[in-house]
Amino acid sequence: MTRRSDSDNDGETSSPSPSWRPKKCKGEKHVSFPPDEEIVSGFAERKDTINVDSLTLAEVIEAYKRSCDKHKVEPKPKILEQLEVTSLNGRAPCLDLKGERLDHLSCEALEVILKSLSFDFINLQAAELEENGASSLLDMILYYESTPHLDISDNTGMGISGWKALSHLIKQSVCLLRLDVCNVALLQYPAQVLSRALLSSRLTVLHLQSTCLSGRPLFTLAGTDDGGQGAEEQILAL
Repeated sequence: MTRRSDSDNDGETSSPSPSWRPKKCKGEKHVSFPPDEEIVSGFAERKDTINVDSLTLAEVIEAYKRSCDKHKVEPKPKILEQLEVTSLNGRAPCLDLKGERLDHLSCEALEVILKSLSFDFINLQAAELEENGASSLLDMILYYESTPHLDISDNTGMGISGWKALSHLIKQSVCLLRLDVCNVALLQYPAQVLSRALLSSRLTVLHLQSTCLSGRPLFTLAGTDDGGQGAEEQILAL
């Protein structure tokens, strides 16, 4: 990520004319400024994305293979098959990773795809996401605004870091509109982070099914909805 910083080119002010030079006070300090054109009033943060217009699918596939080699994991045949029929015009229909085991390094290898392409739907159902991998992958999906519809159902090992990353994704994404979280036990901590995230999210649909919601966790999520905030539609099937 490239950031611009303020210029350090401080020049010295010219000495005032003796006819109107004020008497110096003890400890007086002088401040000078560079010319207006050299002043940087801010910086623009640019996502380090690949210029998709200049890419071909073959180049995306090769980049994924190199990334897998770098992270010492095997390329997923299911991913390669999908990339071969993916369109580079607009969002691709789906990145379907349902049932694919994604450990931490396999998740890291996916970044070259997420920085090159975006999808209408990313399916991570039953991907066996563990804490570090879930955290890393969800951070990427947020950073690259990869999809408006995400399914993370059947991932029971995301851990605290994974749930925190999901919370950040829900709160900060300007793209994510639907989230499916099914067949995952939403105990106290996951319910808390979800409810807090919903207070400032753009989600229109939150689909929860077979999540063992009861007692305080259920009250926590229901309280968010009663407050008139959060997802416009919550699909609950306990």
